[in-house]
Amino acid sequence: MNINIFSNAIKWLKTFFTSGKAEAALQQAAQLAVKAQPIVLAIEQAVPKTNRTVNGVISAYTKFGVPFTSQLTTDPAGLRHALLDLGTAILSQELGPEASAIATNVLETAVQLAVTAMKAQ
Repeated sequence: MNINIFSNAIKWLKTFFTSGKAEAALQQAAQLAVKAQPIVLAIEQAVPKTNRTVNGVISAYTKFGVPFTSQLTTDPAGLRHALLDLGTAILSQELGPEASAIATNVLETAVQLAVTAMKAQ
C-alpha cells in the first residue's frame, strides 16, 4: 500500500511539473526576481553573511519596517529562513495590492532566485 501511495505521488509530481501551472509559476517567479534583486542586496548590506546574528536580523526587520513575529534560532538555517521571510515581506510590500494575487511560495521563489543570482556574480 505504501509503495502505491509513493508511486501515485511521483506520478502527480511529474504531471504537475510538466503542467502549464508550474511553468506559469516559475515564469512569474523569474519576473519577480528582478524586482527582488535590490531587496536582496539591501538585506545583504544590512546583515552581511560574514556577520549574521540574531540581533542583526532583528535590526534588519526594524530597519525595513517589517514586524518580527516568529521565533528565531541562532543556527545558520534559522537565520537564513528569517532573512527569506524578510525579503518576501518587503517584496510583497513593494508590490502593493498586486501581491495579494500572488502565491507566497512564488514570492519566496523570486527572493531565492535573486539570492542565487547575487551569489553567482
